[in-house]
Amino acid sequence: MAEFSASIAHEICQPLLGIAANAAASLRWLQRDVPDVDEAIAGLKDIRAGCERAANIVKALGALARQAPLQMQILNIDDVIREAIQLTQPALTAQRVRLETALSVNQSIVADAVQLQQLLVNLITNALEAMAGSAQEESVLRINSFNLKEGVEVCVEDNGPGIPAERREQIFGAFYTTKSTGLGVGLAICRAVVDAHHGRIWAQASACGGARMRFKLPTCCY
Repeated sequence: MAEFSASIAHEICQPLLGIAANAAASLRWLQRDVPDVDEAIAGLKDIRAGCERAANIVKALGALARQAPLQMQILNIDDVIREAIQLTQPALTAQRVRLETALSVNQSIVADAVQLQQLLVNLITNALEAMAGSAQEESVLRINSFNLKEGVEVCVEDNGPGIPAERREQIFGAFYTTKSTGLGVGLAICRAVVDAHHGRIWAQASACGGARMRFKLPTCCY
């Protein structure tokens, strides 16, 4: 229960912050001398989308905790990656991170879209947090995807401080964190999602000096 509660707190933090920011922006548009209703409506639509995402996250985490059947659908992992990038774009922009992508998957997989989206959001957020404490002049995030014979592979890497070799397995354990403000559940959830899809996730050193997170998923989750 402690792990599940921490997971919910960790995962819904980002959409809730987005909802608060959009609400504040919508109020500002409406409180102008000449209210901009169109901008306010756009903000309200973003709030609705944020609420739906938060609800979906709680639902997905509940299913993960109960080991309930995944909500399987045919999808392209590159589309899920693009959605995760869109969700984290405000943080990428605020932190002035240069994003490089090479998405080359041309086959579909059968998977749970909400859980894969959260997996990718977690990996991107983890990379951003690592680079925030780095001494690098420029922060760079690279996301690549590849076709495999019977599945797909995704690689998310940064030029942050990296992960010592002796900790590359520990980081996927529940409540293990190297951050003073971290809950240590983000990568544990990533492993749970990948395991639920009968895939594999692991950490490596990146050629640019930071961390490289890789995961493989089969074409179909049996």
